[in-house]
Amino acid sequence: RIIAWLLDNLFTAILVLLIHRGDAAFTTDDGGLAINPNVIWTVTILMVLNQVVLTMVTGFSLGKAVTGLRVVNRSDGGLPGFRGAAGRTLPWVIPVPFIPLVEMGLVLTSRGHRRIGDRIGGTLVVDRGWVGDPVFVPGLDQVPGDDLI
Repeated sequence: RIIAWLLDNLFTAILVLLIHRGDAAFTTDDGGLAINPNVIWTVTILMVLNQVVLTMVTGFSLGKAVTGLRVVNRSDGGLPGFRGAAGRTLPWVIPVPFIPLVEMGLVLTSRGHRRIGDRIGGTLVVDRGWVGDPVFVPGLDQVPGDDLI
């Protein structure tokens, strides 16, 4: 997942550099460096297209496609839909500097490796072979048949 996240960011950075070709930043009158506001819009649009639209329609972002991961709806193993894809993306748009650390910490330490976005969106990230099947997560879900005992 971390590699997929890094690849998503790399793809976005490459596209921003190709689109803006040297005008991503500029020097201000007082000698400081400023980001071109159009870059912010470009990054936002690319993030929505990759993280929400592509994930909603296919179950993966570009980084997840390369790494063989898929985002699935936790309840049925199907595509996450708009709610799932948008919910997963929501924490990344909150302007809090430590959100990436919290999210990565949860991926590494929580049962089911679910970050805040997965909890909001009701999603899981699985290997592409699990797509379409209901997903059982040890330690997160009740063991099938335990309710009969």
